Amino acid sequence: MKNREEVETLKRQWEKDACWDIEETEGFEEYREELLRYRLDCEEKWKKQREEHCAELASKICPLSFGWINWNADEKGETSTNCKVEKCACWNEVEECCAIRALNLRF
Repeated sequence: MKNREEVETLKRQWEKDACWDIEETEGFEEYREELLRYRLDCEEKWKKQREEHCAELASKICPLSFGWINWNADEKGETSTNCKVEKCACWNEVEECCAIRALNLRF
């Protein structure tokens, strides 16, 4: 029979390398339900962390369309394709605009 300290040690070891179903660990059969719940909770937590990380990265990617861009549209009273996420990954602090637009204005 394993004690509580051994169960907690198993959980910590499993978190470092969760490549097996912890609830199937030999010698811990009497803790199967607890370990199954623990695995499912961890997997859900990790899934949310991955989703949050992906959302954070997506928010930093410039959504600027790289098709036809009318850089002088404002001067002509036309619509233009501008960065829709201020301070995105391509944001130029000095120019206070998308770095892609800042580069194009110089050339």
